[in-house]
Parts: sequence; C-alpha cells; structure tokens
Amino acid sequence: MILIDEEGNMVHRSILKKFIYKFERYISEDMCYIIKNVSVGNYSSNYKYVDNEKKVNLFLKSTVTPCEDFGGDLHGFKFHNIDSLIAKFTKTGTIVANYPPIEDITKSNGVETKKMYLRLKGLSNKELLLTLWGSYAVDMSTYILANPDQAPVVVVLQFGLYKVYEA
Repeated sequence: MILIDEEGNMVHRSILKKFIYKFERYISEDMCYIIKNVSVGNYSSNYKYVDNEKKVNLFLKSTVTPCEDFGGDLHGFKFHNIDSLIAKFTKTGTIVANYPPIEDITKSNGVETKKMYLRLKGLSNKELLLTLWGSYAVDMSTYILANPDQAPVVVVLQFGLYKVYEA
C-alpha cells in the first residue's frame, strides 16, 4: 500500500501477514486514517512506486482510527512533463522505434498475454516509450481502433513501473 500525508508525501506501507487480521477492516481505498505506533524502515525492493527509500510498518501495537478532516489529495497524482521523464528514464540520444500496436506474447513463465507499445510525445516533440500489458493493452488498442478520429489521446499513469523490457 501507499500512504499519503496532507502535504502529498508518499511512503510504502507493509503489514506482516500474521497481523493482517487486525488491520484488514482499514484496508480501503479513498479513506483517511490516523496511524500511530508504527516503525519506519528501509524499503529495499527493486520495484518502487514512490520516490521514497523508507517504508512504514504496522505491527500489533499500531493503531488505526478514522480521520474526518484530511486536507490532502486522496489520489496522490504528481504530474511530470515528458522532458523530465525522458531525462530520468532514457539514455541521451535514445531513439524510440516504431512498434506494432498490439501483439501476443508468451512470458518466460509460460503465461500468454498481450503487449502494446505507445509512444508518448510531449509538446517539445520529445518521445518516451510506454509498454502496456494484458488487459491494459487490450483496452487501449480497442479504444484507439474504435475512435480513430480522437486525437490526441492523453495518458495518465499512476504507480507505473520503469523497467527496460527486451524481447
């Protein structure tokens, strides 16, 4: 889970499996809670959905109570322009090639899925490649094919994962 405070700061949250029974009634989207008696540790996963090296851990003595007057953003959107994403996620001089809109693929674990590449283009005409998988690829392809005159398509991506995929 991701916790968001009133200032828009985000942090990973984890609960040991043996303590889930105590907190499962509080695991709900779009709800606000005051959480006390937590521990803070390093978040060492390779897959980070927020720019924070720490995580909040709930344990048996932690308390969670409803908060009625949260003044922050419930969704945690932080918009970035395409140039900052390109600078962060590509090497200088990277050329994004043209790819087919959707294709069938078999993952290394034998699971069959769909994959679709999109080229995101900013106002500066710089581009960044985005890969959609599974139902996301099918939904986007279906929309684009059914609405050929709708342009441009705006993509809002939250909690995406940056990973270079090479077939």
